Amino acid sequence: MICAAEQSAVIVSEVYDELKKLLTNRGVFFVYGNDREKLANYIRKGNRVNPEAVGKPAIEIAKKAGISIETIPKGTVVLATEEDKHDIGEHFLMSHEKLCPVLSVFKSDDFMDGVDVCSRIVKNGGVGHTAGLYTSKDPSIAFQRETIFVKQVPVGRVFINTPTSLTAIGTAFNFQVDPSFTLGVGTLAGSSVSNNLGPMHLINLVTVARRQTHIEWFNLPNRIYFNRGCLEEALRDCSKAYSTGDRDERVLIVSGKTNKKLGNVHRVASCLREEGFEVEVFTDVHSDPDM
Repeated sequence: MICAAEQSAVIVSEVYDELKKLLTNRGVFFVYGNDREKLANYIRKGNRVNPEAVGKPAIEIAKKAGISIETIPKGTVVLATEEDKHDIGEHFLMSHEKLCPVLSVFKSDDFMDGVDVCSRIVKNGGVGHTAGLYTSKDPSIAFQRETIFVKQVPVGRVFINTPTSLTAIGTAFNFQVDPSFTLGVGTLAGSSVSNNLGPMHLINLVTVARRQTHIEWFNLPNRIYFNRGCLEEALRDCSKAYSTGDRDERVLIVSGKTNKKLGNVHRVASCLREEGFEVEVFTDVHSDPDM
């Protein structure tokens, strides 16, 4: 049983009933009431995964948990329970890792609520590990949701629209994951790496460095303004948009105290603010400063 296999599923309410029906049609059997309690108490023993349940078939798990297998349809490959999204934590057995074909299903109000539920599930024993996101294939929607999910769910791997169990070990589903059965969980969970452990992690490499002179450069402005009254014209040009439609919005004025006393700093700052710039001023530059 691969540790990256789906342990819980968080489904938004908009598609919850439809997806639940699809799961049932694919061999997922939902257990309720006393059978749910029996299942939870069997797969978790002493606040840890019951080793006797790890990797065992769903029917065998149900039988050993004390559930009447006559009530379970033939062809059942996964046992599932419906859980309240608030029931996540140490004392809620079905919110933990299971390492067997048993799935906890949580309903969320919407996408953002679902991200919060996923984050709480991960923090309940899966920090740094693996999460999957099934979402719209529309690039604009997908990218926005992926960005939010990656930032808020503390895992080392996020797989988009692909099964986590097979993708995490590096298969034909993708080319971004190195083949490995040893999955790092990063420093958040006490590991030295957050990616899949491979041969390159075990090779001692020698870094050879030679002295080099760094390239330096100085860019000159493409326009130089001079003569009386040119200041305002020059600053108006600074506010013009680039070919992309963007423009500069913030300016830092660096000067000495003399220019400040003469009013030059104030004059420049006022012109820039009139053109819509956010202006900060630094006038603590000393003449002939040392290193």
